[in-house]
Amino acid sequence: MSAKKETFAFEQIDEARRLVRDATEVIRLCAFACEARRTLQDIDFACNLVPDVNTTLNRLVDARYQWTTHNDNVEIVLTQVANQLDEVHERLEAGS
Repeated sequence: MSAKKETFAFEQIDEARRLVRDATEVIRLCAFACEARRTLQDIDFACNLVPDVNTTLNRLVDARYQWTTHNDNVEIVLTQVANQLDEVHERLEAGS
């Protein structure tokens, strides 16, 4: 293999590593967001059952319902990550 091709191969591998690392971080953030949303939904459910808890939380937590104004985009984000990983895989397969 020529030095130029070898350099290109290493650059491709480095780029793939970076993309995989970034995808891993996005997946971790999505997992955290899913768990946070589930927890907040459970808290709201408990507040509906126990009005005193609802009153107390509303008094103690500013913008308690703000999370409900944001869409749950985890599916979209994870689909994009999967597509990016597919592209990385295809490039690596093409180069091998």
